[in-house]
This record gives sequence, structure tokens and C-alpha cells, in this order.
Amino acid sequence: MTTNSQLCFQKEVSNWSTSVTDPKSSMYSKCQETFILGGYDWSPTIKQPYQTLQRLYTGLPEHKYIIFTFSFWAMDSWDYYNSASYDKFELQFDSLPALNGWGLKSDTWNNKFCGNGKYLDLPGVRGFGWIEHSGESLLLTFRSRMDQETTDESFGIREIKFIFADTMPSGPNLCAYTGGPPVYQHTPCACPTGKYSGSSGCQDCHEDCESCYGAGIEKCYACAKGRYFDGEKCVLCDSSCAECTGSGVQECTACDMGKVLFNGKCIAETRCKSPMMLDECTKDCQSPCSTQKMSLWEELCFPSCPEKEISNLEANCIRKKKKVFLRIT
Repeated sequence: MTTNSQLCFQKEVSNWSTSVTDPKSSMYSKCQETFILGGYDWSPTIKQPYQTLQRLYTGLPEHKYIIFTFSFWAMDSWDYYNSASYDKFELQFDSLPALNGWGLKSDTWNNKFCGNGKYLDLPGVRGFGWIEHSGESLLLTFRSRMDQETTDESFGIREIKFIFADTMPSGPNLCAYTGGPPVYQHTPCACPTGKYSGSSGCQDCHEDCESCYGAGIEKCYACAKGRYFDGEKCVLCDSSCAECTGSGVQECTACDMGKVLFNGKCIAETRCKSPMMLDECTKDCQSPCSTQKMSLWEELCFPSCPEKEISNLEANCIRKKKKVFLRIT
């Protein structure tokens, strides 16, 4: 969830589900110019206790720990009475609880941003942590523990990032950076994104880390742009990729301006011509052929043929002439 286009954000959150049955619920909202999952008035007629936002992730790499970061927005009348009674949300990895709620009070916040206008709001709080986990799938759950409608008190989520690690991190397994307002439950982070708490105060993370819990390339909460996590540390993607999942030229997940994705590789956007189709949200150039084993010829798709042969209009393989066949690979 990184885009601020409503159409693209709708596509991003389409992988999420909710326990809310309100037909008016859109599962997301907008705070100033930022779209967030959940948030003010996203479920206008149903009180919140135990309502959930969930996503199932599959095909995960082999790992023993998940290091995670996310941003959240707290809006309107959040109350904190004592350690047993306060507004909060929970975070769960499969059946494992990772967060039982940060205690926050709206009267300690500074501005009114995007709630009902009666109370103050706290936007863009950054959460950091790690949890022991293994397996090829993950059911991530955010669960509300607030007792009013989302028009009175709410939270929103954005920018969830994971690192799948083989070794146990040495940093805090949970903290939140609010930029000033107090956190009454759990550990507050001492420093903002991009810095860690050292002997001389907040110090810069290693250049390969977007956020971190200490000095060194192996202490990242999240990798910097253009890097991927290899199981132990953040390392550079191939120079052709803006973002990636591995070191190869065909392991790109995002490209620089003027380029688009095609089967994991960054190509010039000018090469993505009809009948190829460009997804304006993902910048993914998509072939009209149903699988990568199909050949594109004369704007039609046919089963792939042996080398030196081509499908004719009846989808039979015939010997091809020189310079008449274009195969997209």
C-alpha cells in the first residue's frame, strides 16, 4: 500500500478482507492526501470491537523470523484510562499475537487532520518489530479493540513491509515512533525511520537500510529502495531494477522512470505497444497471451512451436521464413 491514486489503492487493498458486514464499508479511507486501509468512517454503522482487517500472503521464502514495519493513523477520541482499559488495535501473525495495542490518548496529540473534526489526530506513526515464524504462508490480522463507531474513533494502516530472516534480530521485538506524543503501553521507539539509538543519540542507519535497530548492514528493519534482503542483510538489486526480490536482471518488481516491467525485467516503456497492455498502477507490461509459453504473432496468440517453426492462422506449426516472426520472451 504505497500509492496515492484511488484507483490503484483500490487494487492494492483488493487482496484484503474484513469481518465487517456493513454494505457501506469501503475498507479504506483518505486522510488529507493519503489513502489508508481502515480509517475514519470506513465502517459507518457498526461498532468496532473485534472487527478485523486480514490478508493472506502465500509463496513466502524459507525463513525463521519475520521482521516487519508499518505505518498507522490514529484518529479522534482514543482514550487511555489504565493498563487494563484503553482504545487499541491488535496485530496477529497467523495465530501468534505480535501486538496487543499501543496505549495512546488523543488529548496529547497536536492537530486535526482527517477525523470528525471534534478531536485531534495522530498520523503516520511508524511501528517496528519482529516475530518468530516459519512456513510458506502468513495470515496477517489487524483487529480493532475500540468500543465506538469509526466516526468517533478509528485507526488506519499503510506501508506494510516484511523481511524474512534466518537469524533472530537483536533489536526490540516491538516499538512505535510517534514523533512526540507518549506511548503508554509497550516500548516507544527512541528514533525516527532512518535512525537508531546509539551512545551519542539518534544516528543514521547503514545506507542499505530504510530503517534499523542498530549500526551495520545486518540490522535493518526494512531495506532501502533498490535493495533486497538475502536472508542475512540488504544488498543491491541489479542496476536495471528500481526494486527487486533478488539479484537477477529478471527479478525486478519496480522500474525507474521511463521503464516498465515485463516478466520481471525492466524494458523501455516505448516497447510496450499494442497488443501488449500496460497496467498504469503496477507499470507492468502484460502480454495478451494466456501464459508465457504462448507466442505472440500478428496480434494473436498461438501455442509455442519448435525452433525454426511458427504457428499459422490455423494454429499449426509450419517452418518460418526469415525476418517475419517476432517472439516476446
